[in-house]
Amino acid sequence: MKAAIFQGNKRYLIVEKETPRVTRPEEAVIQVKACAICGSDIDPYFLSPEARGYVSGHEPAGIVTEIGDSVKDLAIGDSVVANAIVGCGRCEFCQKGIDSFCKNRYPTIGFEIDGGFAEYLKVPHYRAIFRFPSESYLR
Repeated sequence: MKAAIFQGNKRYLIVEKETPRVTRPEEAVIQVKACAICGSDIDPYFLSPEARGYVSGHEPAGIVTEIGDSVKDLAIGDSVVANAIVGCGRCEFCQKGIDSFCKNRYPTIGFEIDGGFAEYLKVPHYRAIFRFPSESYLR
């Protein structure tokens, strides 16, 4: 698959990478159809001279192509959006719906693990994926 790797100094490099696959029961893979550009994507672009070597993009939307055995409420072919942050689901912050404060959260998409500036994206937990209506334009 093709992916955009941030190189620093206002440069991205388009590279071939292995297409991600589900390796854990709670994961899902989506084919990225769109990914927004956020301020936290722009700041490194303008301000960082050093290479980062990661696939950024933490506001992706696409089509589910693979799901792990324990994934609930998602099916292959669903149009979805993925949240960059997914908490443990058990702590007091997660119980209040503020996963971003979770101290046991999964790696953040587009920062700690590869993000949506690629053709495919592995999401570390299905709770970070939300379905669009069936008439979604992502198809």
